[in-house]
Amino acid sequence: MARTRTGTIGVLGAGRMGRGIALSYIFGGVPVLLVDLKQRRSLSERQALEHSAREEITADLSFLAAMGLVGQDQIPQILQLVTFSHREDPENPLVKCDIVYEGVPEVMEAKEDAFRYVSAVVADHAIIASTTSTFLVTDLAGYVKNPGRFMNAHWLNPAHLMPLVEISRSDDTDKDAVDRLINSLESVGKVPVVCSASPGYIVPRIQALAMNE
Repeated sequence: MARTRTGTIGVLGAGRMGRGIALSYIFGGVPVLLVDLKQRRSLSERQALEHSAREEITADLSFLAAMGLVGQDQIPQILQLVTFSHREDPENPLVKCDIVYEGVPEVMEAKEDAFRYVSAVVADHAIIASTTSTFLVTDLAGYVKNPGRFMNAHWLNPAHLMPLVEISRSDDTDKDAVDRLINSLESVGKVPVVCSASPGYIVPRIQALAMNE
């Protein structure tokens, strides 16, 4: 399958996982919209979160520059590829995203809230993928409008350094959606593998066996 350039990537949740996914894509030259879903009491709190996220992404890029993977002078240009938004943004920039990753905490109520929100604001063609390592794709698909475009995409930490991404689809997931997500991940140097909807995916199950041993 020929790789095509991915459009804007949306990421729900501006925590460590969301920032790692954002870095992976902007490092690959793909624009990212990082969306804060938490209720903030003031504009200053939102600005503080954005500042924290930019500082962390900048530090990670500086590390990559020290490793010789990118020029230090390229960092400002790369940083321009990430923009920030909040769920209450009236302009709804998520509608322009081709793929949206959910990266909120591993709590079912938070997942449900995120999927109901994103289902209402994204385009009908947009892929929605959860980064969960806890819940099965079959547990979450019911919260997504048009579940044929939904799957789990489990990124390993740190997301910008670990190449493997485990994709778990349900019987209702469209093959075209899976192929599009694989193409997107491969375009930024990731190695996606498709697994069944079973607890633990692949790597976490191996890690659990090793820890038990």
